[in-house]
Amino acid sequence: MIRATLAENKVVCYVLTVAASSEGKHFVLFSAEDESGMMVGQREIIMQPTPHLGPLEIIESNFAEGRFVGLLSRQATAGMQ
Repeated sequence: MIRATLAENKVVCYVLTVAASSEGKHFVLFSAEDESGMMVGQREIIMQPTPHLGPLEIIESNFAEGRFVGLLSRQATAGMQ
């Protein structure tokens, strides 16, 4: 349904933001996609001494999988070149 909505509205880029946890740490994950590809980053949620976000870390990888990967239609991104 998300792919269809993005295609119907001719979306050419987006940033997906989600909360996640791993090994007792909590993160905000960012996944951005446009005609040039996809980029993923994270910021740790640090609770002490006051709640704040750690620095942005870009996750270097040529591998991505999951239902929120490749949400843009190839026709929408091809028209941007």
